[in-house]
Amino acid sequence: MLTHIFFRWVYHAVRIAISGLFLYAAGGKLLDLSSFALTISDYGLLPESMIGPTAIFLVIAELAAALALLLDLRGGLTGITLLLLLFIAVLMYGIQLGIDVDCGCFGSGEPGHKSSQGLYQAVYRDLLTLGGCFFLYWYRFFIGIGPRSLKTFPFMQRYSSQDTGKTINSSRKGEHNG
Repeated sequence: MLTHIFFRWVYHAVRIAISGLFLYAAGGKLLDLSSFALTISDYGLLPESMIGPTAIFLVIAELAAALALLLDLRGGLTGITLLLLLFIAVLMYGIQLGIDVDCGCFGSGEPGHKSSQGLYQAVYRDLLTLGGCFFLYWYRFFIGIGPRSLKTFPFMQRYSSQDTGKTINSSRKGEHNG
């Protein structure tokens, strides 16, 4: 019982920390979107015509996934995990080529991140965050709420009860959940 309570607290702390990290990162990029687009361009992975739309898409995806994870909505954790895998792959590409670029993780002008050493640090940070995501998956499916309990909108749980034909309050006769 005590371990379940402990894991539940850790689950919420990790979930909020990862959401906060992604909200902070997306906010930094949103404040200087043109600089973030230049960082994307420095990696040399996309044609010039796709850089602006990709920058906008990534910021929106980060914001949406972070807010969904913060509110514990379905798809938030998956979105964060997919973004992390994408970021790790791009960072590894930069390390492999030995390019001297800003990782672009938190917007422009990250001090100390303009080198392949900064890319290594970003990969380690993303791998640690990915480990947090794996903990969240583990907790959801084996310890905590289980996959059937995840709702699209948690605040709507009272309206999507599995007891649809039963009364809401046993003291009120004749009122049904519906």
